[in-house]
Amino acid sequence: MSPRANRLDGLVCLGLVALTASVFAGVLGCEFVTYDDPMYVLTNPAVTGGLTADNVSWAWTGKFGLWHPLTWMSLQLDTELFGLNPARFHLTNLLLHCGNVLLVYGVLTSLTGARGPSAAVAALFAVHPLNVETVAWVSERKGLLSMFFGLIAVGAYGAYVRAPGLARYGVMVGAYTLSLLAKPVFVSLPLLLLLLDYWPLRRAGTAATGGRSWRQLAGEKLPLVGLAVAIGVVTIVAEDSVGALPTSGSRSIESRLKNGAVSYAEYLRRAVYPNDLAPFYPHPGRSLPSETAVGSALLLVALSVLAVRTRERLPYLLVGWSWFVVALLPMSGLIQVGGHAMADRYAYLPLIGLLVAVCWGVRALTERSRWVPAGVAVLAVGASGFVARAQVEHWKTSEALWEHTLAVTARNHRAHFHLGKIRAEEGRTDDAIRHFRAGLEFHPRDEVANFLLGCLLADRGQLDEAAARLTTATETAPQFADAWWQLGRVQRRRNDPASAAAALTAALKLRPNDPQMLTERGTACARAGRPADAVADFRAARAAGYESVDLDNNMGIALAELGLLDEARARFRSAVCAAPDAPDGYINLGFLMEQLGQPDEAADLFRTAARVDATAVAPRSALGLLLRRRGRPQDAVPVLEAATGLKPDDPELWFELGLTWEVLGTQDRAAGAYRRAAQLRPGAARFHAALGSVLVAQGLPGAADEFRAAQADADGLRQCARTAFRLAAHQNPAAREEKVAVCLARAVCRASGEREPALLDLLAIAYASDGQFARALEVEQKAIELSPSDRPPDRAVRERMLKSFRDGKPVRDTELK
Repeated sequence: MSPRANRLDGLVCLGLVALTASVFAGVLGCEFVTYDDPMYVLTNPAVTGGLTADNVSWAWTGKFGLWHPLTWMSLQLDTELFGLNPARFHLTNLLLHCGNVLLVYGVLTSLTGARGPSAAVAALFAVHPLNVETVAWVSERKGLLSMFFGLIAVGAYGAYVRAPGLARYGVMVGAYTLSLLAKPVFVSLPLLLLLLDYWPLRRAGTAATGGRSWRQLAGEKLPLVGLAVAIGVVTIVAEDSVGALPTSGSRSIESRLKNGAVSYAEYLRRAVYPNDLAPFYPHPGRSLPSETAVGSALLLVALSVLAVRTRERLPYLLVGWSWFVVALLPMSGLIQVGGHAMADRYAYLPLIGLLVAVCWGVRALTERSRWVPAGVAVLAVGASGFVARAQVEHWKTSEALWEHTLAVTARNHRAHFHLGKIRAEEGRTDDAIRHFRAGLEFHPRDEVANFLLGCLLADRGQLDEAAARLTTATETAPQFADAWWQLGRVQRRRNDPASAAAALTAALKLRPNDPQMLTERGTACARAGRPADAVADFRAARAAGYESVDLDNNMGIALAELGLLDEARARFRSAVCAAPDAPDGYINLGFLMEQLGQPDEAADLFRTAARVDATAVAPRSALGLLLRRRGRPQDAVPVLEAATGLKPDDPELWFELGLTWEVLGTQDRAAGAYRRAAQLRPGAARFHAALGSVLVAQGLPGAADEFRAAQADADGLRQCARTAFRLAAHQNPAAREEKVAVCLARAVCRASGEREPALLDLLAIAYASDGQFARALEVEQKAIELSPSDRPPDRAVRERMLKSFRDGKPVRDTELK
């Protein structure tokens, strides 16, 4: 090659680099985006840890979707050199793209000897808007690397053809291997080389003409085919091991064929008129009109026929068109990967074929003029560069990228999901939920979107829908451990501890011995009435090194239920020491002290809890009820009133305040508190029954209405009766509260018309427990009168009760069994 030619090539290369840099300089100001960059780089410890021996080993053996060890090592090297600086990662991408531009020019020039068209192809390839995604997206490093080494392989093949030899063939095989190790973009290289054999190398022919047969040429490529198959098998095994391969039933053959035909036509259109570019184009599925697919297929057939019929006169048209078709085939949608219809990045290699066909075609049409093709090239490059620069701006931030995507595409669930994540991270929960809901309208089974929406709804207290969303996530992705975990937490908050424990068990199968999951399951088991299982989980969590105030409190409660009071006390004291400004530890320890027969210490602990948190309702409620149980209802009233002041919408607090006033005999105050409870929770039997009862005692109207409301909740009345019986007849004196038992039993009896013998038995037991034996005898005698046909066992029980009341003895639950 002459010095003048070398200087010309040098100038062209400088110009191409300058052109590429001027258009893509904006990528240096781009951030990492939410589209795969987090899992590829930001949250991947094998990349953030840099280029270490362990990380390199992971690059070759780790299970992470596509198998592309060279790409991983490239990203690791960036981290090793620059840290997690997005500008440096984008600079590497830009440099690789510049290298690919120069290789396109160099390879085409060496193969064809035509600098002008080669330079035009390289310039258009450099700035074509379809290539913005490949350059501006860090996660598409794999495509850039694969192209780089693939083009080197093509160049080495040209050198091998000019001067055959094992060394040159070895260089080609080595470069091809590196290309496949970056990403199997060039998997079609053997076929592409056969196209180059046809033109511009013109190797096919007969021995007489100095050519070789197609069989010989194909045989020459067999080592490359074997290499592609071997790496393809490794890639498929790697993807299958992590569930990254699509199932054959995920899209029908018809759907894939229709989308494939339309995608080819769309790539053609975008190559000529690259508007409305986006990182994700949703797959149309069955909604794609058949006439559109047929029209696209006819266009492809027509262009193919044209290329074949003009092959003698315009061989570059056949080769360029065939390059486009063959290179795009693995990414055309016929082989489905992901939920997209097409992707700009898939055009990075196929585009070269179209540009070759166009640029050589323009030269042929204007062969009598040197300036017309140059002018056309300048206009095309200028227009492409202008659009590409604008497209780069959309990749500056994730928000800009996905807002643009929503603006230029329809029914784009992926854009909504990404914007939902962004809004959630910004704390704009309403907008996040809106985007997730919008995206799920188009793709209702997406596990990640359902998971994130479920978490947001749970944070807002919308627990039923949160549980439904998280359930969908676990059904769609049964291996999604975090979805099971969050579902368990939500079910626990929904007061469904059995479902919570089941979900958390599923999570622990996927992530054994996770201490937080063990703690959550322990809490669920405790609430499901399985304290032994709860304690086992809590012990396992602590053995794994996990410590938390919640663990101490919940473990203490479970231990207390098992009767392991000393260990329970130790856990509660640990909670108090770890969080002296939190009320829960003091409250739980207070309940335990009362259980141990130390009510004064319990009261002091409740007061301390109220002091450390002036807004806490629980310690005031606990203290008020303790004082009432200890026979000091007059002291309990102001404490419970303070609790209702802090939480005026809690019907349970008003009900307990009403009971306390009724115990004191202050019926009007009791009626006011009961009425407030019934207003806050209409239909609750015990609230209406208690209000009706004090209205009867006062001789005021309205009791009948309250009793009718109570009777409508039969289950509630039965539960109230059971509570009254427990408070009146429990063997443990600490568990009894006789005066409250009288109030509840009287309310249930009155609500039932005082005509049910079993409820009269209950009221008699309550009166006797409170020392009101005369009333107990009177009520029990009435129960016997209303049951003249008692079976002998029932009458015997009632007779024993009468005898106990006459002897001044209360009846305990064990005597009635």
